[in-house]
Amino acid sequence: MVFSSAFTVVDNPTVPLDDLGERRSVDTLSLAYRHSEAQKSMVIWGDTTRAERLWRDIIAEDSLYAPALYSLSRLDRVTLGESLELAARAFKVDSSNKWYAQHYGVLLLGARQYDRALDVYKRLMTIDKHDVSTYFYLASLYRMRGMPYSAISVLDSAEIRLGRHPYLADIKRDMLIETMQYDRAIAEGERLLLDSPHDVETHLGLARTYESAKRDSMASRYYDSALQLDSTSVEVLAEVMDYYLRKNNYLKVFELGELFVQNDAIDEHERIDFVRTFTKDLELYSYYVLQIGKLIQHLEVLYPTNRDVVEMQTMHLFLLNQHVDAITYLREHLNDENVTPRDFYLAVDLAEYLGLTGFMSEDIAHALRLFPDNIEIISLSAFHQYSMGNKKQAIKIYRKALKRVEEDELRSRLWGSIGDIYHELNNNKEAFKAYRKALEYDAENALVLNNYAYFMALENIDLERALAMAQMAITIEEGNYNYLDTYAWILHLLGRNTEAKRYMVQALSLNGQQSSSLLAHYADILWDLGEEFMAHTYWKRAVDRGYDTEEMQQHIAEKVSNKR
Repeated sequence: MVFSSAFTVVDNPTVPLDDLGERRSVDTLSLAYRHSEAQKSMVIWGDTTRAERLWRDIIAEDSLYAPALYSLSRLDRVTLGESLELAARAFKVDSSNKWYAQHYGVLLLGARQYDRALDVYKRLMTIDKHDVSTYFYLASLYRMRGMPYSAISVLDSAEIRLGRHPYLADIKRDMLIETMQYDRAIAEGERLLLDSPHDVETHLGLARTYESAKRDSMASRYYDSALQLDSTSVEVLAEVMDYYLRKNNYLKVFELGELFVQNDAIDEHERIDFVRTFTKDLELYSYYVLQIGKLIQHLEVLYPTNRDVVEMQTMHLFLLNQHVDAITYLREHLNDENVTPRDFYLAVDLAEYLGLTGFMSEDIAHALRLFPDNIEIISLSAFHQYSMGNKKQAIKIYRKALKRVEEDELRSRLWGSIGDIYHELNNNKEAFKAYRKALEYDAENALVLNNYAYFMALENIDLERALAMAQMAITIEEGNYNYLDTYAWILHLLGRNTEAKRYMVQALSLNGQQSSSLLAHYADILWDLGEEFMAHTYWKRAVDRGYDTEEMQQHIAEKVSNKR
């Protein structure tokens, strides 16, 4: 049935009755009715699409209908820009409505329109003086605008009207610290502590305040009391440790560190990373070796086969000069199921340092059984043969390894090692052939470029080409004093001594004038530049750094003789 009237009697028990007990007529075309229908669609049936359509129809008919403007602005499917525009219109229509103002303020904060937001929250303060969130946002906005005293004034008002609120009190204390009103901040913290004597965050807050006021004894007292209240909290433990780190009180740090390492809430990687932080600073490590050792021992109990822990304990024993214990401990762990090639590198390095060639041979053989295709282990085997004087055997191992690898970068490294050994065997023909092969696989292998160039220079072969390779090496790997030395020396051989001096100065600076060969090269360059006194000075320094005395005397004599 079609009614011509807009007034319809709806057979619905939710429709109110009139005074005679009959159903009232409902204006189904009214804005209020349609707005109510939109709300029911949204809340009861979850039909966001219908709700949005109804609200948009209402706004199209009456652009100032605030309830629809407000409701539509809250839909997630509406963009932030449109939400802002709708909320602004709703607020303008009814600026005394708390909900409209709060929603508009939050949107303005999200859009970072802080000046407009400040005006809205000022308005909210006149609408409802008892809403904690209004004080919070208003104080925060003043703080962002660099007006901390206005922010504190707002929070003072909140305390007068609402009493002390823990969250607002924390913000107020922070701002009192920012404005260096330390006495007030401390007083605030002490009052909070009276209200909540067992609240850990209150103790920490007061500790931070005393620290800001540079009253360290009181700061320590409250950091410690916070820890006593909850020594199992990772956050509390971390903050207290950070405080003692700032104060360089490492004895306290390591005392707390034992609690940290034994805390079950902290995972394995975090515990290990924490201890490793202290082992990286060798000066700190050597000074607090016993304390750091206790931390490593805790890790060893917890994770006896963790490879990082095994390495740390090995190096700890080594640092204590317990060299035999260190290598014995490590070699025992070479039988762990999760042993890695890195463990064997370390074992071989230690054995080489201690001159235990038998251990080296055993461990390399063990590693090759476990990791027969690992190129680093194969290279380690070759280097061992080289260090034992079996240079030709080392070359054979490197050549065998070439058949196992596919990566060009690795092939280049292996050919470079072969070239270096051939050079030591005084077979430059094969050495240079190996270097060329290395560069075919990786034209930017800086080590090969440097060595090839330097050995060509020693033979006085194609110096211009050698110079180009040396220049490429120092470009690829900046700050390498050996490469700079090669480049400078080739410049010197080409008679370009002014340039050579500049690069050799860089090399010596990076090396700290420790290399006897660099010092000797620099002296030769200075001699050819006519700086004879300084040349003799640097020749002497070269001898002081280990250059053979007789060889140097003969070299100087030749230089002097040639000049005559």
